[in-house]
Amino acid sequence: MINRIEIENFATISKTSIDLENGLNIITGETGAGKSVLVQAISIALGARADTTYVRTGEDKSTIQLAGDISGNEVVISREIYSTGKSISKINGSIVTLNNLREFCEDFADIHGQYDNQTLLDPNNHINILDKFNNQVFFHDLNNLKKAYNQYLDYRKQYQNLLSKEKEALSKKGYY
Repeated sequence: MINRIEIENFATISKTSIDLENGLNIITGETGAGKSVLVQAISIALGARADTTYVRTGEDKSTIQLAGDISGNEVVISREIYSTGKSISKINGSIVTLNNLREFCEDFADIHGQYDNQTLLDPNNHINILDKFNNQVFFHDLNNLKKAYNQYLDYRKQYQNLLSKEKEALSKKGYY
């Protein structure tokens, strides 16, 4: 869970830091207050795609740092975006690839935007959502079912071979 956010030279934000409490944190405010900019900065720190447009005008780089804990371990994640197009991701001060950052951050935070629920309402997404849920919950059962089905296919093949051999034996019996 994230408990501190520090942002410097990101879009319209010159410098800010925010302390978060345990549990659910909700960011509210009037239109234009910067909620979307804050959420975008957090998303980028967690591994979302970044580009040079997020570096504050006139600055060389933008820095976003998130501090918190994962499974009781203190973690500091930082992302630097340079006006040259380069970005650097770090976990506890060590440089990591963007893919490693994304994988690491899967359990660190869950961000929901204003229209994220639209995905849930689209019937075209229902089977994918259900499959993801079922894969997590029923993974062991699904593997057992696959094994049982493959065993059934093997037995069925053996049975068909036996029927074929029996038929062949009966047809040969008439020749003797």
